[in-house]
Amino acid sequence: KTKKRNDYLKVIILIIIFPLFVTLSFLCFKKSIIIQKEQNVSYQEYGNPNYKIYLKDNNYYKQDYLDKDMSYIANLIDYISINYNYKFISDTELNGEYYYKIVANLEIRNPKNNSLFYQEKYELSEEKKFPIKNEKEYVINETIDIKYDNYNAIANNFEASYGVDTESNLTVSLELHRKVDGTLSSNSDINSDNKINLIIPLSEKTINLKTEPLAMKNKNVVISLNQYKIDDIKYLISALLFLGFAVTIFIY
Repeated sequence: KTKKRNDYLKVIILIIIFPLFVTLSFLCFKKSIIIQKEQNVSYQEYGNPNYKIYLKDNNYYKQDYLDKDMSYIANLIDYISINYNYKFISDTELNGEYYYKIVANLEIRNPKNNSLFYQEKYELSEEKKFPIKNEKEYVINETIDIKYDNYNAIANNFEASYGVDTESNLTVSLELHRKVDGTLSSNSDINSDNKINLIIPLSEKTINLKTEPLAMKNKNVVISLNQYKIDDIKYLISALLFLGFAVTIFIY
């Protein structure tokens, strides 16, 4: 009888201890793991086209090229070297991908009403794609050379062939695309499609180039993260120990 009484007492104690260990295990697990469902993200991006005008042989300019923001004689232009600098900065580590390519768009327009006579698009580089893996920033630095006479000849021939007044431009663009994992649909603007443009006039005796840079500061979005991260390994070990005790008691 005494042995039976002791066995019953032991079982009752174990029945009381079992939920205690389960509860302690759950609390330690909860303490050890951080669950992030949403997070405010602030980001900035900057992009600018720089260029140099390389010259044909001539009797006036001793240097090989002219710097930006000058007036240029069209007949002296050999090629235009364009350098695109772009930087993306975030206050939070992100995942996803970004990709880009360089394209040119030739437009011949009616100067009276700015309507379009002719348009041709050219892909000047292959698309380059890169992953974003727990990164807060990335940089793009691309350079391309534009043979001015090739595009200028198209615009001049069009004007001469049809005897009409035209206004022609070649817009050379770095097309940027970004896709961030976990972006909420209401804040999809971080998944951007942007352009950095350099506008080159054609069919003119003298030209001035125009830049269209990209600058976006302190843009805020909400990211759906659904991340589970171990914050304190001590609580995780304690949770596993309490769980082990609970399983042992349950088997017993």
